[in-house]
Amino acid sequence: MSKTSLNNKNRVPLIVSAVVIILFVAIAGNYYLSNITPSPTPTPSPTGTPIAGAKLLQFSVTLTKGGVNNGTYTYYTKNVDEISNSYKWGRAANFMMRIEYTNTAGVKTTTVFDASQQKAWVHSNGQWQDISDGFASKFSTLNAQWLGYWNSLKTWKGTGDWTYAVNGVAVRIYDISVNPYLSGNLFGPN
Repeated sequence: MSKTSLNNKNRVPLIVSAVVIILFVAIAGNYYLSNITPSPTPTPSPTGTPIAGAKLLQFSVTLTKGGVNNGTYTYYTKNVDEISNSYKWGRAANFMMRIEYTNTAGVKTTTVFDASQQKAWVHSNGQWQDISDGFASKFSTLNAQWLGYWNSLKTWKGTGDWTYAVNGVAVRIYDISVNPYLSGNLFGPN
């Protein structure tokens, strides 16, 4: 075996690790910078709105700060009623969430959480990576962001986009679909 092939084999785990670290830092940094969670105190489930009692929810979000759009997030969630009624991850045994983030350069990263398996995966640069170690802590950051959007939708009337601002960040939620058909393949490394 040549020295070059050994060096290439040694680089692959380093490159994959670097991509995972960069992805995690980017997601956490984006959350920190956007600071879009409306309230640290959970509020009751919406009632009398189009999302009340939803089991499935799909929507896209753009965040703009200082006139700069930081990309698009598309959320696909299943068993929404579990997480929205409990606000406690441990009681939401079947909640599933897929987040597809596309940055302004068109680069797409997908993160999937499955509570029934306590598993999480991230897809970046054509590769799926299991990031299930520390599942609860990884989920809590992204779930707090999702709950902020979900809470804001409780006054949405059921048509059109929903927009608001929090701490200088303009939030636009659009392509909102309540109880759409979502393939089971969305909630795993597929």
